[in-house]
Formats: sequence, C-alpha cells, structure tokens
Amino acid sequence: MVVVGLTGDVGAGKSTLAHLWSGMGATVVSADAIVARLWNSPDILDAVRKRLGPDVFDEEGRVRRSAVAERVFADDEAYRWLNGLFHPPVLEEMERLVSAASRWVVAEIPLLFEVGVPWWMDLVVFVTAPEEVRAARNEYRGIGREALLLRERRLLSSEEKKARSRFVLENGEDLETFRRKGNALGLLLRGMAELLSVECACASREEALSLARMLVRENLAACTHVVPVESVFRWKSVVETEAEHLLVATTTEKLFPVLRERLLAAHSYELPVITAREVRRGNAAALEWIVRSCAASTELS
Repeated sequence: MVVVGLTGDVGAGKSTLAHLWSGMGATVVSADAIVARLWNSPDILDAVRKRLGPDVFDEEGRVRRSAVAERVFADDEAYRWLNGLFHPPVLEEMERLVSAASRWVVAEIPLLFEVGVPWWMDLVVFVTAPEEVRAARNEYRGIGREALLLRERRLLSSEEKKARSRFVLENGEDLETFRRKGNALGLLLRGMAELLSVECACASREEALSLARMLVRENLAACTHVVPVESVFRWKSVVETEAEHLLVATTTEKLFPVLRERLLAAHSYELPVITAREVRRGNAAALEWIVRSCAASTELS
C-alpha cells in the first residue's frame, strides 16, 4: 500500500491529475469533497453565522462560499479561525477513509504543507505551472489575479513546496503532454503499491543463492535474501525435519507469474512451495527502487 499526498499551486492541475489516477485504479480521497460536505453541517453553518454574520448567506440560508473566501482571505484572524474550524475534521475524515482503503491511495489536499503532512502519508506529489498559465486558468474559474494573489500570499512558496515533495509535475504545456507525464508517474506509483515478498524453501544454500542470482539477473526481483531455516513438514505421509535455506525475493505483482514459473522450472524439489504476500508499507525511496529495478521486465506498464 502506498499513500500519496497530492497538492499543487492554485490552478496548476492537481484535480486533473487526481481524475487521471482514479481511472488508473487509485483510490482518491479529496479534502475539497470533504469540505463541501462539511458546509452542509449545521454546526459548521452555525459557527460561520456567529463569526462572519448573516451577510455570507443567501436568501435561502445557504452559505455563499465566495463571500466567505472574500472575507477570510482579507483578514488574518478570520483566516486562522476558519482553518481551525475545518482542518481538524477534514484530516480526521481523510485518515479514516485512507485506513479503509488498500493498495494505491491518493489524498488530494490543496493546503497539505500549510496544515502539515500527516503521519499516514508516504510521499508527496506537487503539481505546478507557470504563473501566467495559472492566472488564465483561474480567471476562467472566476478567480481574478488580485484574488489569486490574496490567497497565495498565505501559502508557502512553490519552491519550498517543490523541495519538500518527492515528485514534481510541471503543467505548463498542453493537456495531452500533462496527461502523458501523469500517466508515467501513475504507473510508477501503482507499481510501488503492488509489491510482493515471495518465499521459497531450497535444499541448500548453494541452490538458494543460484536461484536468487537468477531472479535478480533477469530483473524478476529487485533484491533477494537467503536465510537458513529448520523446516518441519509432512511429505508422503511422513513427518520430516530438514535443514533448508529460505529464499525471499521482492518483486512486483505483475512479475509474480513469470517469477513463479522460473522457480518451478529451476528448482530441485519435486514440489517447491512458493508463496507470496503483499508488501503492506515501506519507505518511499526503497519502494521506488524496487519498481525501477524490475522495470526492464515490466516497463512500468
């Protein structure tokens, strides 16, 4: 399982990327979607009415979020208050949704670095674009240049966010180019979320090492381990006790069928026992290295 934090400059294209990755199999958890639901909470609406007054509501009692934004982005104290009202329940709900998911999870959080990267996140992807490009996109969305500057003055700089992110995607060209970049990174991230630890007992250290070298040489595994073990098993109605060497190989789920067949063909046992278990979590750099080490076989596809 890999939990990816997705953030970016205002209007850079992170929502487009989230949609693309959702189509590739990622579970997307959106902070904005949770915020939208919270705006229907009676407790939230009551707190906003008490703090900001009735002017931010329309005639039917619905909050005018543009009016709220205009008010809080111009007032430091009101801005901090609104963040304190929304951020805790949003992060709590995101953690709940992430913990219920599996494999590749994308947590889209516009203010990720401002609120702090949560403990359950493995890595961050930052989406950026030239200022003039973002200005045009935001103008189309109804956010003028002055309003954009008012929002961004409270945020960390793009350079600081890039430095804190594992991956940075530039979105200054056409949409198709951005999609190609996003697809390539998505394949890598999906691969990082679908790793397996494969185990197979061997008759000797020499056999285990020979098989281990074969798997690594053929790019079927990124790394292997050979461990001496004492095995007790039933074979042809007789309980046996043998000294064996356990071969442990780390690979991708896509490569497992090929790896399994290679072990079966090269093993000395009449019935090799080959098992695989999902790699639940890991450090991002190591997971990326494993996928790239197997890339000659998978081509990240």
